Amino acid sequence: MSALPKADSDRIAARLDELAAIGASPDRAGMWRVAFSEADLTARAWFARTARQQGMDVTGDQWANQHARLPGARDEIRPFGTGSHLDTVPGGGNLDGAAGVVVALEVARLLAGGRLRHGLVVTNFTSEEVGRWGSSTIGSRGMAGRLSDAELDRTDAHGESLRAAIARTGEEASEPPRYAAFVEVHIEQGERLDVSELALAAVTGITAIRRMVLRIEGAANHAGTTIRRRRKDALLGAAAILAAVEDAWQQLDPAEEVSLTVGRFDVEPNAINVIPAAVEAVLEVRSPDAALAQTVEQQALAHAKQIGQTRGLTIGTKRLLDQSPQAFDTTLTERLHAGIRAAAGEAPALWSLAGHDAGHIGHVCPAGMVFVRTRGGISHAPGEVADPADLALAADAVAATLQALDDEHDEPV
Repeated sequence: MSALPKADSDRIAARLDELAAIGASPDRAGMWRVAFSEADLTARAWFARTARQQGMDVTGDQWANQHARLPGARDEIRPFGTGSHLDTVPGGGNLDGAAGVVVALEVARLLAGGRLRHGLVVTNFTSEEVGRWGSSTIGSRGMAGRLSDAELDRTDAHGESLRAAIARTGEEASEPPRYAAFVEVHIEQGERLDVSELALAAVTGITAIRRMVLRIEGAANHAGTTIRRRRKDALLGAAAILAAVEDAWQQLDPAEEVSLTVGRFDVEPNAINVIPAAVEAVLEVRSPDAALAQTVEQQALAHAKQIGQTRGLTIGTKRLLDQSPQAFDTTLTERLHAGIRAAAGEAPALWSLAGHDAGHIGHVCPAGMVFVRTRGGISHAPGEVADPADLALAADAVAATLQALDDEHDEPV
């Protein structure tokens, strides 16, 4: 087994700077490289151009994923895969997803020149973030057979279907790769590594995520002339519900890994001089423990119904997502531990409290993840920062892991 060259942190930083110029706005902070936007299409062109400059062939598939292929010594066996996504949340940072794509391209550089029997595919997955259709991880779920026709035919506020947006990217619908194993590098998006002063971690699995729409219905009426005892104010009811839900969450043992968020809040009719008739809030609960996530959600719903009854409001619900936790492949994770120890000295194991493409790819092949330290734990915001030296260590760890696995997988294409 030949010694591998070391990853170049300066090249990683330069490529991230190039991407930071795609989707930046002079009027708004953060990145606006939302899936299927003009900025996203420009980033896709950047990916294809950059990969081809490295001597890789680039193709698309029916979900508009982009795949850059580095040939191996044996084309009859399945390639390894690595990559992430280039789309961002509105106003987000430049590292969520993009760091994983740039590191994957660096891994391909380290493994070029016939160092592997397996080929290597670097993938830019389509629309990992929640888009205009209320769905996320579109490309990886498509590859894993977990994307329904109903989702593809869903339309946004402008009447465009997800299927039409995918077609608008212009990606050719070639056959997607069948990975022998897949590794995704991603910033942690939390502060556990930063607090521990460690650069990298092997990820053991993806959290459970439950999303539910709470609809609180009252009655619209004149804001000035309606006396207090006649009011059925849906917004005040929603505020009381959220306060009660937060209180219940705060009473949980801090050692229990669970997060609760209301990230979307819509008021009807949303007029200054009208008592709010209805509120829709999206409640999200995350935890590696599926039973705990369900319990927290049920407690939140119980609070909502009790407060609704007291205030004369109607409470309705609609399920948006019920994602079970998923453990990553044990053997691959152990190999990633070894690669991280060799590159960075220590290799803690962490659960991911965010969803990622690798979680879906893990349904069709062995998959794993490497987390990179995020300064201050800030993500989905302009203050998202990671040290290029840490990203280079991640590239070294992944390249070494794939080299070690090269003699162990012989699945035919």
